[in-house]
Formats: sequence, C-alpha cells, structure tokens
Amino acid sequence: MRPAHAGWRGYTRADFPYGDVVTIDGIRLRLHDSLSIRNAWRIVSGMHTRSERRLVLGVLRPDDVVMELGGGIGMLSTACALKIGSDRVFSFEANPQLEPLIQDNYALNGVKPEMTMCLLGPEPGVSSFHISANFSDSSVFRDSPSDYEATVEVPVRSLNDEIGRISPTFLIVDIEGAEIELMPYADLSGVRKMVVEYHPSVNGAAKANALRRRLRRQGFVECDRAGTCILYTRPAA
Repeated sequence: MRPAHAGWRGYTRADFPYGDVVTIDGIRLRLHDSLSIRNAWRIVSGMHTRSERRLVLGVLRPDDVVMELGGGIGMLSTACALKIGSDRVFSFEANPQLEPLIQDNYALNGVKPEMTMCLLGPEPGVSSFHISANFSDSSVFRDSPSDYEATVEVPVRSLNDEIGRISPTFLIVDIEGAEIELMPYADLSGVRKMVVEYHPSVNGAAKANALRRRLRRQGFVECDRAGTCILYTRPAA
C-alpha cells in the first residue's frame, strides 16, 4: 500500500495497515500501533529517511564504520547494516519509547547494529527530552508544552568518549536542531564522510550556515545534498 496523493492530511488510521509489516526499498518495518498518522504515511509512502538513505548508501563502503546520532525507528541503521554488516554500525537514540520498535525492526531484517538509548553531549549526565506524537519531531528543544506529549529524563553520554570507542569513519547526524550545539564539540579527526541534516526552522539559517562554514574549515567538502541533508566527504591528507 502506498498512498497516491501528496501529503498525509486527510488520511485516517483506517487507511494504514497498522500492526502489519511493510517493505520499503528492501527494508522490512512494522507499522507499530503507536505511530502517528503522519509517521505512518511517511513510512508507507517511502518518504521516511529517503534523503538520508540516498546520500549515505551512495558512498557507504565495506570498510566504513558508521556512527548514527538520532536513530529514529532504526530504518537507516538497518539499511547500513544490510550493506556493510551489523558489527560496523553504531546508533544512538534518545527517545526511550522507540526502543521496542527499533529492536523489532532489526529482528525483522536479521540485523543487530549496536543501539544505545541515550543522548550524546559534551559531558556525561542527564537531560530533559521532549517526546512528540510524531517521533521524528521529538527533541531537546521545544518552545511550548503544546508541542510535545511528555518530557522525560534521559541519560547523556560523552560524544567524544563514544567517538573514541567506536572510531567512526562515517558520521550521520539527525538530531532535530541539536547539531548546532553538539557538532562544535565533536572530535572529527577520524571521520571521512558525514551526512548532517540541518534544522533552520529550529535554529535559524544563520546558525546552520555558521556550522557549515566550520565544517568546511575542517576540510569537509559539501558534495551532495537532498533537502536539508548535506553529504560531506573529506579527502585523505
């Protein structure tokens, strides 16, 4: 089933096969009952992670080690694991409500990336995380209580400690605006490829452009983009 007309508005839950498994570009995903209509439409229509998958899979190589910040329901990490093996894929997701969905989707595809349920930050600790009905909108940032359903306290691990442990060559960042605060702390010395999704609606275009300039000064080249996602590569010295 793939809805024909553009956009998710106008659909009801009865229009989607909730509870069933759908296959999108060779990836099996369960349309879990907890998913909003908008998220269900994005999955069934193939829109969910489409831009990221195109950018990542086009340059992902067997010797890459992937570190993903913002794992969502595990679709992108599944795609990476299917291509290069589960032992080379490490994903981090802050929303504790997504853990059973992620593990179910991994099992459906026979993959086992390392998934850690936490935020990443400059230092270890605990942080508030705001959960939206649309899981892809959940974030550390929210302007008003009307924007989210619940706030939970989640563990925070040190970003650079995890980078040191994993030694990624490929970094994927989709953390709903937190990239502006987090990326300046990141030790990117061993990273050769990145896909970063920017969120100018959260941070403003000026801050997004400042981060882009910072990454260029570190030797990263913007070589492709899809919407607000940019693919970077850094030539070997």
